[in-house]
Amino acid sequence: MVFHDESGLESTASWSHAAVSRIITSLRQLFQRFDGSESFDEEVADVLCRNTTRPVQDTFDNFDDWIAQFCGPNIRWESIGLLWAHVEGLSDALSTLKYRQLKWVEGKQSSVVSHEHLHYIIEISRHFTAGNDMLLDLCRRHAALATLVYGDASPVYWNAHSLCVSMLLFLGRHAPEASKSQGKPEKISFCVENRRFLYCYIFANDKSMVSFTGRPPLLSRRYCSSQAPLDFSDSCMISKESMTEEFKGLDERGWNTKGEIHANGYIRARFLKSYLMDEVIEIALGNDVHVTLGYLEGIKARVNQLFFEMPSHLIFDCQNLDDPDLDINLVAYAAPGGGILCQELLRPTFFGIHPLNPALSRSSIVQQLSMLVAFLNWVGPDSPNRVVCSDCEAIIQRVLDEHLNASPTNDASLEPLGPGFPRSLGFKFELLNTFEWLNAMER
Repeated sequence: MVFHDESGLESTASWSHAAVSRIITSLRQLFQRFDGSESFDEEVADVLCRNTTRPVQDTFDNFDDWIAQFCGPNIRWESIGLLWAHVEGLSDALSTLKYRQLKWVEGKQSSVVSHEHLHYIIEISRHFTAGNDMLLDLCRRHAALATLVYGDASPVYWNAHSLCVSMLLFLGRHAPEASKSQGKPEKISFCVENRRFLYCYIFANDKSMVSFTGRPPLLSRRYCSSQAPLDFSDSCMISKESMTEEFKGLDERGWNTKGEIHANGYIRARFLKSYLMDEVIEIALGNDVHVTLGYLEGIKARVNQLFFEMPSHLIFDCQNLDDPDLDINLVAYAAPGGGILCQELLRPTFFGIHPLNPALSRSSIVQQLSMLVAFLNWVGPDSPNRVVCSDCEAIIQRVLDEHLNASPTNDASLEPLGPGFPRSLGFKFELLNTFEWLNAMER
């Protein structure tokens, strides 16, 4: 890795950037301390291990006081883990796009290596400490990297996500004492906002996994009382004075009034939607659920109210063609819709023109699916969704081939899929894998 520091960066970036600069300085001082020693590696590791055994206080008001526990003479294994997370840009969907001081040497980049090192550092840290907010942060970043390297459906990510949840519950970040009491709310501080961010990030990811896999959630709103983080900018988190000043500019709901999109606001919005999603999950996956029409209407009313109260700059406008996002539209909307159209071709519910919609016919379905295949082919090789889009494209093409090339009078069983068909879709794309036709794999 190569370190590129910039003057003034700490005042314009996130707390992670400020922490990385201080950790690099501390690491250089540690190396100089044992420079020339025959047991250099052992002595450096001994300092890191001894420091990691010290308890971490996660109740400071100021960022400087909190991060000092991981820098200077207090440098620990968690500090090294943050460096590996930073070089991969692991934070959230917005902070990932920002400048990084640590970068890979040209030609040496490997997310697999970063994932392995993060895993080892987390395991070493857990050997010396039961847990702290920095270690919990490393666990959720490690889980995020697992989705990029191995995919959302891999057991590697499932194990990483379950560790996030177990440590979150062990530390009690799901239900802080101030939230459970009827006294004054938690005061504004870096540690409070950081804890809220970690909880909401993990809670929202838990509900996303349920939507993707159909498996039960690991967290339930019924046992959680932590609040969503306030919509602070990343840079103000470093200074207590900046947080206090920016707090005055928030509206009564905790959103910033400048129309700016921040990492805290993004996670805050995801959490609020996931909180309502948890109610739907209980209905969808519960065994003994007695739901009334009034209860469903209540959920719908709360969803409408949530979007009504959401700041306009966080709401996606499909009519705004100046800021298109092809990937998210394909994966979140077009691909599931394409699965429904594929099912209609394989198991038709009508013939000719639809009796209730004259514009809907089998020829129009073929035209729409052909257009979808073309858009899926647009997703470049560097896109995080390239594998999903490629697999989806292969399925739709096979469905079109089977529908257009098969004889109308041939009732024989379908031939097994060829060896070139992506076999990973049995779990990754459950909506498209609802037909027996797709499961006729060669043994």
